[in-house]
Amino acid sequence: MKGLPGKKILILMLAASASVTLYSESDFGGYVSATRECGMFIVPSVQKMKAGVKKPQSAKKAQKAQEKKEAKMDRDYEKYVKENRKHALEIQTPTVRERMKQNVKDADANYRAKKKTNSSQTRKGAKKYRR
Repeated sequence: MKGLPGKKILILMLAASASVTLYSESDFGGYVSATRECGMFIVPSVQKMKAGVKKPQSAKKAQKAQEKKEAKMDRDYEKYVKENRKHALEIQTPTVRERMKQNVKDADANYRAKKKTNSSQTRKGAKKYRR
């Protein structure tokens, strides 16, 4: 009696695997078995068969207009920032202006040196400073 449940489980597993095998071959109505005999195993792609839902033309048009508007806003913001930095530099006295320019040069030099040492020493650093 103790061996009986194990045998039942084994028989159920075999029956389930046999039914799955039979089902998978009959999915495409003999198409797979016919091509299998020829030496080719071609299965139609599910990706090609999926049906997409198209958006209404008005929605596409509105989305395109919104993207155009956002791109214009981004360009305007970049222009504003550039002009603002330029103005901030212009209103300084000549000595402060030179010091600000020198600070930018020093920061760039420090960044390049740090990038060079990290990229040459470590793989992780090379990934971080690669650009």
